[in-house]
Amino acid sequence: LCEVEAGPTLEEPGLDDQTEAYSTTPQAEGSPWAQSAQTEFYDDVTGFPLEAPMVREAREEEMNYLVNELNIWEVVSRDSAIERMGGVRPIPVRWVDINKGSEAAREYRSRLVVTETKSRSTIAPEDKGAVFSATPPLEAVRMLGSLAMSIGGNTLQQDVESDVVIGFLDISRAHQNVDMTRELYTDLPVEHPQHAEGKVGRLKRHLNGTRDAGSNFEKMVQAVCEAAGAKRGDNLDAASPWPVVACTFCITA
Repeated sequence: LCEVEAGPTLEEPGLDDQTEAYSTTPQAEGSPWAQSAQTEFYDDVTGFPLEAPMVREAREEEMNYLVNELNIWEVVSRDSAIERMGGVRPIPVRWVDINKGSEAAREYRSRLVVTETKSRSTIAPEDKGAVFSATPPLEAVRMLGSLAMSIGGNTLQQDVESDVVIGFLDISRAHQNVDMTRELYTDLPVEHPQHAEGKVGRLKRHLNGTRDAGSNFEKMVQAVCEAAGAKRGDNLDAASPWPVVACTFCITA
């Protein structure tokens, strides 16, 4: 999970060399995206080999979502980006490819991550507040279980209308749907047509791996919930009673 969220660190030997050596082949017929010249792909979690055509298909799906649906980058020149970031070079990106299924029923997923670290970032290393996001303690989960069993007078399987249930909501691509609150430039993936022109991109929304993605996701969820009538927890931001619809929930980013 940590690898999917943050990607490799820039201190890993040879990372910059790998980024520069990541060349492309011409675009496939009918596709707006270039293809990696890489011929071997491996699962970033298990290390098992992956089928190249299926990996390319998964990456193309992700590029379509990032560029066509989210319009996640504003494409600019590299020199302009370096100047705007005070001499810091645009942050490299890399692909994380995994098989969420099995060998019998393959389900490939590719996610583009930013390899931002403390040593290469527009956030000061000592600014912990900018990257902090609250996490509910174990007691909050126990509280939800207790409320679910006690509210409604223990009428489980007797009065369905008064039963209280616990639901778990998993948001797909949560960070990519959060607006950036700072100016950050990244390399474009080699699949992007303007990568070959030496262009880079200013992020309009977060990618996995940006250091403040979790913090800004928490703030966005808080704003949406408060607009709907939720009340921020007195002692813990991540636990919010919601009197409007008589429910309590915990948020993890």
